[in-house]
Amino acid sequence: MISRRHLFSHTVNDLDETASSPPSQAIDATMPPSKKPGWFAWRSCAARSIIMEDLLPGGVLFERDTVSAELLLPWYQDKYPQQFSIVVVDQFIPRLKDHRKQASEEYAVAQQEEEYFAHDRKCYPRKAHNERGEPVFDMSPAKPLLRQDIKDEMHLLYKTSRKLQSSRLEYKPFKPRIFQDRILQEIRLQKYVHYLQLKRAKQIAPPKPKASPKQKTAGKRKK
Repeated sequence: MISRRHLFSHTVNDLDETASSPPSQAIDATMPPSKKPGWFAWRSCAARSIIMEDLLPGGVLFERDTVSAELLLPWYQDKYPQQFSIVVVDQFIPRLKDHRKQASEEYAVAQQEEEYFAHDRKCYPRKAHNERGEPVFDMSPAKPLLRQDIKDEMHLLYKTSRKLQSSRLEYKPFKPRIFQDRILQEIRLQKYVHYLQLKRAKQIAPPKPKASPKQKTAGKRKK
């Protein structure tokens, strides 16, 4: 008979293979206190963010509800000691249960919406050209090419939208004004994505130590 520990050892190995590398920026284990002894304000702690991300498709906890919280907590404490070393099992069990339920419901809704969307696309397929006979940018191979060119900062190399448009055959069917608008739209999109990444890094970064009165006084003297 295979023991529960043996089964979990294989499950942990699977988690290690699926898990991404730990966050590059260390997260302080100090979390806001809760009213219950030994507990913390879970909503604002770093451990919650890690679990919510792991429950998404592709995460180490996605569709792995059979692994109990009692066995998962030591694995998290070993992989993310700064974030989980002071998490108590009494708090971890109900929080993980709630997050699993939430993730399961959200995934079911997302799957249903994808089915509805696929059905609508099948009944009403998008046309590659508009009513004026012009190609639709989103339906053309120019869209992924432009996205990559903006990532590679080719728009800075060519300096003008006309030069960038003349660099690929896929860009030439579009009017210069339309193509210029698409460049600006893609730049704004990538700036917004970069902003979200910085915001995410700031949320999980450890708080900066407060300057002591002596350091503040020394800084004023230097000025």
